[in-house]
Amino acid sequence: MLSDRDRRTLREMEEALERSDERYASTFALRADRLRDVPRGPRFVRVVVVLVVLTVLLLVLGLASIALVTASLLGLAVLLSAVAGQRDRRGGPW
Repeated sequence: MLSDRDRRTLREMEEALERSDERYASTFALRADRLRDVPRGPRFVRVVVVLVVLTVLLLVLGLASIALVTASLLGLAVLLSAVAGQRDRRGGPW
């Protein structure tokens, strides 16, 4: 059996916990709304696809030296895509 004082203390603690939960939920909802507004999307997908197609086409046509250059550009585009993805996740400038 709890005394009146203990019940009152327990009720106050429960109310404080509910207020804390409500604050956490509202903060979480605000952050989710902010993240929803952040433009996301593949930045370099079109560039990578074009470079892959161009590299394969040049190899098929027998222009290996030019295909090597486009393959290196392809690697650079993939690297930039990975760096941009990491930057977006961290939220910093780099």
